Amino acid sequence: MGVISSGVLAGPAKVTLVVVAVGALAAGVYFAYQIGPGGARTAVAQDVSFVSITIDSIVSDVGREVEAELEAQDIEGALDAWFIVVSYDPDVATALDCTPRAGGVCEVDSAASLVRVVSIDSAGLLEDTVLATLTFRCEAEGASELSLRSELGGVPENFREVETVDGTITCRESKAATATPEISLPPTGTGSGATSSNWTAVLVLAALATLGTGAALNLRQTP
Repeated sequence: MGVISSGVLAGPAKVTLVVVAVGALAAGVYFAYQIGPGGARTAVAQDVSFVSITIDSIVSDVGREVEAELEAQDIEGALDAWFIVVSYDPDVATALDCTPRAGGVCEVDSAASLVRVVSIDSAGLLEDTVLATLTFRCEAEGASELSLRSELGGVPENFREVETVDGTITCRESKAATATPEISLPPTGTGSGATSSNWTAVLVLAALATLGTGAALNLRQTP
């Protein structure tokens, strides 16, 4: 048997995903895990194959919601079980919801700023599959890492590796749209005759040298 163990990373402005169990080549998978204060601590799996676990990089405005997909890719063999813990910086974003997409359950632990994605009875995933959709709300301007970590030990001979692909969540201040003033021009006729006329504004500035004054604004109608 192989032992896969991991813990939750701590740090400012970070969202951390911790993979502590992946599936098996055989029809069944055998593993046990212990849950500590920071999430799962230990898991045991048999005949584990290759899998790449990824999470989206996402961008949204402060006060808005945005979704990130947690996905298993490039599976060799069958992925029968997983236990993933997502931690995040509550000063940057808040997890609102988690929806499992491939069986199992999701738990949003707001008090601990964690989201757990667990499945131990999957029929076995053979192709790229979204494991869960996580919904975040941006709380303040800033960026937070979405880093995925796995620690492996006691690896069986046929175990290959768990590849992880990190993402980020970026929250930006929304910019209010600047109103553009509208300029209205007086209608200008295009026809001729009594029903249509062109108006021309003529500004006449006459400097009367002998008097030292004089300015006139004349409006005349052009027939």
